[in-house]
Amino acid sequence: MGGNMPGGEAPRPQGRLGRVAAAVGRAVDRSATSASRLAQAGLSWLLWPALAAIAGGSTFWFALDRAKRLPWLETNKVPHVSQLWALASVVGALGVVLLLTLIIAVATGVVRKHWSFVGAVRRAGAWAAFALVAPPLLALSKKGIEKTPKFTLMLCAAAALAAGIAAYRVTRPAPLLDGQSDADRDGVRRVPQIAADVVAWLIVLGMGVAYAWFFSDLSITNHHALVTRTTDLGYYDNIFWQSIHGRPLGCSFIKAGYHGSAHFDPILVLLSPAYLLYPRAEFLLVLQSIWCALGVIPAYLIGKAQLGTRVAGLVLGFCYLAHPALHGANMYEFHSLTLATVPLLFALHYFQIRAWKRYGFAVAIALLVREDVALMMLGVGLWGLLHQDRAPRRAGLLTIVGSVVWFGIVKAFFMTSAGLLMSGKEAYSFAYYYEHLIPNKKGTGGLILSLVTNPIFVLEHVLTEEKILFVVTLFLPLALLPLLVKRERILLLYGMLFTLLASRSAVYSTHFQYTASILPFAFAITPVAIQRIASHAGAVALGFEGRKLRAGLLAAILIGSGAVSWKFGGVIENETFKGGFYRVDRSLSEEQRATHKWVREMVALIPPKASVGVSNKLGPHVSGRRHAYFYGQKRPEYIFVDEKELKSDRAKSHKKAIAEGRLEELGRRGTLALFKAKNADPALRDSEIGEGEMGDVDVDLEERGNDGGG
Repeated sequence: MGGNMPGGEAPRPQGRLGRVAAAVGRAVDRSATSASRLAQAGLSWLLWPALAAIAGGSTFWFALDRAKRLPWLETNKVPHVSQLWALASVVGALGVVLLLTLIIAVATGVVRKHWSFVGAVRRAGAWAAFALVAPPLLALSKKGIEKTPKFTLMLCAAAALAAGIAAYRVTRPAPLLDGQSDADRDGVRRVPQIAADVVAWLIVLGMGVAYAWFFSDLSITNHHALVTRTTDLGYYDNIFWQSIHGRPLGCSFIKAGYHGSAHFDPILVLLSPAYLLYPRAEFLLVLQSIWCALGVIPAYLIGKAQLGTRVAGLVLGFCYLAHPALHGANMYEFHSLTLATVPLLFALHYFQIRAWKRYGFAVAIALLVREDVALMMLGVGLWGLLHQDRAPRRAGLLTIVGSVVWFGIVKAFFMTSAGLLMSGKEAYSFAYYYEHLIPNKKGTGGLILSLVTNPIFVLEHVLTEEKILFVVTLFLPLALLPLLVKRERILLLYGMLFTLLASRSAVYSTHFQYTASILPFAFAITPVAIQRIASHAGAVALGFEGRKLRAGLLAAILIGSGAVSWKFGGVIENETFKGGFYRVDRSLSEEQRATHKWVREMVALIPPKASVGVSNKLGPHVSGRRHAYFYGQKRPEYIFVDEKELKSDRAKSHKKAIAEGRLEELGRRGTLALFKAKNADPALRDSEIGEGEMGDVDVDLEERGNDGGG
């Protein structure tokens, strides 16, 4: 009896076999539906609580007995009984997550009169996701792990990523109300505006004061441990003394007796009156620490202005103060280039908010820091020209013209060499910074020839493991965000070329001052990158919500900065941090205290107007005078040296002078000694500094990598 049944009904299966098949089909459909729902539930709201329990529970168990259990992180040779206890810890962590779920469910039901167990599980899982930060932080706590920088940086990146994901999940998207700005959605706007501003500024100033206090104390301790040297701190101490006594940028240690033979940094002349408050090298160390700390102010203002919330500004301010490159520059004795970071940050902030008068003033201060700041400002000018609006384009053009004119005037009238890399008898050449790219010693022209004729070698020269690690260490605290903004990347161009083309390893290191050519620009464009990514059409198409994405990126740079600073910065002691070439002494032993006391006693024996010849170690302790020289540079009245530092020829002539009675020993502590010379040149008391050649100077400046104080 074929055909369809009346009414369009499907034919019913006939017989027992047909009914069994239909029942099996319905059971399979129900099972598939249930499995689908279970899979969706597992992926959407059960996965995160489970991962959080594993991460939190296992980390807690390892942390309970770190000394014994941390080695198991690498070997996995965990006794079976211990594994069971670790499993119990994971189960316990899962119980904590379930308890958190219950609390959220009850609280939500009471407050909102709406009970949703699934919603509570999702919310609890979102908060519990912060536990994913724990495992990489646990691994980072292993002593000396930073000696393997690649793995350490990977762990820092993992911690930052976990924090970003968790922050994204817990942040609620809030719809804009009519007439409400995006900034008004931030939770801090719920309190009165004035009170919120006061609290934010108190936090900013508190962070800055804490930084300045810590690094002032650390740098002075390092100085008293005799770690500082004449070839950096001693130079600048002498420059401050000479400048306040009528010889601007004078320096008796270097060629021509004038710092313009290396760098032109008139900001030091403007700051020199403050040197009278405490005319010793310690003043410079405190000044530099306070100056670096002031950068938290523009960092806060940049974050707040670009992202619209005080929280964003506070996060960027913390990341600035925590950055290892800032610590390295701060602890590398004293350098004028380190001072460039703060006025550049202010200038970039004022450019971004289009406060043109304040921008011009900040640029003027920055140009006074050092002559090569003018080259950095060319990138700012090009950045301005790329804007569509008239005002930034005009400011960009004026910046370029002003920087070029200033650089030309400085080179023509204030420095001893007009060459870009310096040259000549009375100048310190920087060509050896890039010696691998200048094979024929042809200066700037030879460098350009290498760039355009041998790009493969240049690429190989740039992409070394050491330089890649430098870039990652520099930008990972900012989640690599400065590298992602297309137009603003031009701000990084000069600093990246300056550091990555160098042959001298100090230039591409976070332990030195050269990162000042990159750091302020990186911080200025980080919030721009966050805003661009959060509002990008691609992010929206992928389902990301702007406010949540901003919160996630801020959390990532906060945790990433903290982790990288922990393992590579100067606040927490680790195995990698240096201030320049040397490890930092964080405390003084009794022997070091006694030695420093002896040094001060010997310095007190030297009349203020007397001329002194020094070795590299002791120079910064006596450099605040008109006539201070390297031992062998002149015939001074006093010799204050560490005899271990004397090279063979100088050591022989030194011993001969002692044997012949030409040097009278006034004090000795081990190899440190003070002598009064009987054949001193009396004209040094009245002569101008810098007369003649440096002579048989006992310190090899280029061997140590010195560039005349810069």
